[in-house]
Amino acid sequence: MARRHRPGGRPSGRAQQRRRREKRARPGLDEGTAALPPPPAKRTETTPGISWLGLIGALMVFVPMAALGIEFLLDGRALAAVPLAMSAIYLPAIWASARTTARRRAVLRGVVAATIAMVFVSLPFLGPTLAVTLVPATALLAVASGLVFER
Repeated sequence: MARRHRPGGRPSGRAQQRRRREKRARPGLDEGTAALPPPPAKRTETTPGISWLGLIGALMVFVPMAALGIEFLLDGRALAAVPLAMSAIYLPAIWASARTTARRRAVLRGVVAATIAMVFVSLPFLGPTLAVTLVPATALLAVASGLVFER
């Protein structure tokens, strides 16, 4: 709110009287009493311990994808790198969920975004198979990252 001054540049008498009344009405340093300390800062982001939802969600995708990639690798298939690369996307989510980090939610949100992109890219090739498989894990990661049901 901008202050309105008289043409001379000084506040009007009413504005000065209003400020004096407000100053008298509020307790504080004017009357010799100490001002109240500010409320403690609200805790954010760094939650101690393990994010169980994030860890379970990431492991639900990492373990089967890695197993499938290893199976393809042992069979000598040329496409073994695809499921291994897809499972590697979940390694940061496992790490961020198991350790206390300041960027836990950001990492989990990034993994959720990569999962959604992975589903849309794979739809023409695999149909809804991969999408249906990734839905529970993606939901758990979304809840753990605060995208859904944010606290």
